[in-house]
Order: sequence, then structure tokens, then C-alpha cells
Amino acid sequence: PLPPSPPMPPSAPADAPIAVYQYRPVHAGQPYCTVHGCGERCCDRCATHGNHTHALFLHTPKTGGSSIECAAQGLQRRGLWTNMGHVTNVSHTQHCLDRCIVRTVRPWIVLTVRNPYHWHASLYRFAFAGLAGCKTRLNFEHYVDGYVARPPPKSHGAMWARGHVHTQTFAITQACGWPCHYDFLLHTETLEADWAALVRATGLPVAATLPVVNEARDPRGTPPPIRFTIHVLAVVNLTEASIFDSFGYSRRTEPFTYA
Repeated sequence: PLPPSPPMPPSAPADAPIAVYQYRPVHAGQPYCTVHGCGERCCDRCATHGNHTHALFLHTPKTGGSSIECAAQGLQRRGLWTNMGHVTNVSHTQHCLDRCIVRTVRPWIVLTVRNPYHWHASLYRFAFAGLAGCKTRLNFEHYVDGYVARPPPKSHGAMWARGHVHTQTFAITQACGWPCHYDFLLHTETLEADWAALVRATGLPVAATLPVVNEARDPRGTPPPIRFTIHVLAVVNLTEASIFDSFGYSRRTEPFTYA
């Protein structure tokens, strides 16, 4: 696990807010404002001087983090913020923690998290659309049984052999270790309110509203109904136990259809 967070230093005087909607996609035609696989290079431009503590944003996939990346890219250009993308090795986070120290204070860690049932439904839609690393045409229960319940074979490589890779628990552990010692937690369910609270608490010169990006797309057609059966609930409740226990989400035991 990464070291505990330091006390928050006093905020610097507010500068002129950076417009939130003037974002620049990094790929033409795609609504992404940062490279999601930049590794240790993510923080090459972080400022190590000035009055603001630096911030590292760990974007857990399928949590609405693309909106945060777009809102903060002006901060990133000024060296106040680093969009780490989808971090696949905690050593990359540790590297940037060490590199982006300002006034002997290590950076804040900003993390996104989502209700596990909604997270799995979102990842399934992404996979059914052929946009995720795991592409599928299975129905939801068979997808969960094949991709979530069973760890991949060791022949898939070292990363894939470390556990249930198609879980939010795995994604956060890769980026931050477990338990993750974050400074600010942004929930998908209250993303704009959590972002506004972060802006107020840190004094970062950025608008407190968020753009809407990376909306759901179904280029291969609408997926089958997403039904959380008794079996699916058992798998999610088991593999995401750490998310439920650490972030206060309630487990469900009665079957339901995700809308």
C-alpha cells in the first residue's frame, strides 16, 4: 500500500478559473482528454514549485473519470494536476508521487469509484459494443460467469494471472494498492457534487462544473437485458467484497434488471 496522506496545506489564493468546456480530445473523433496508458510519463510535466499541492487523478475505468480528465486538463497544462489515466501498475503511481512533490508535500491522490452493480453493467455494455479489452456477445450472466467469476489462465501473462481482472477491485488495486490511501474520493453517483467539493477544498483554479463525455454507445446493437440473477449477485458480491466494505455500498440479494 502507498503511504498515508499528509495533512492538507493551506490553499493558495485562487487564480482565474480555467474554462471547463474548452477541452482538447487527444484522439480525433473521440471524447478523451488524456492518454489512458501513459504510465510513468503521465507526470513528466508536473510542477514542483509554487503554492499549490499537486494532484494525481487515478481514473478507475467506467466511473465517469473522462469528465474529470477533461475538466482538469487546463490544470494539467499548468503543471498543477496529472491525469494518470487507467493505471495498470502501482509503481507508476509511486513514481509520480515521488516526482511531483511541492514544498516537501507529496501530491494528493484523487480516486473515482462506482456502485459495483452499475460498474459491471457498464463494463458489460462496453464489452458487448466491442470497445473494451474483453469483447463479448454473451448474455450478461454468461459474461459474468466467463469473465468475472473465473480468473484468466496463467498463459495470459503475469498481469492477467494476478486475479479477477474484470473487477473494479482489481482496477483500483493495480493503480493504488490495497487499501488505497486516497485524499479525495469521487463517486460516479454524485460526481459533480464531489468534484465541486474537491475544488472548494483545494482552491485549485478550475470551474466546479463538469462536461459530459464518453457517453454510452452501442455500435454493435443493443445488448440483451442486464439481469442480476442470484448467481450474478453472488459473483459480484464475492469478487467486489472489498469495494462494498471499503466504500460503503450496500449489497443486494434479490434479483433485479439493470435499467
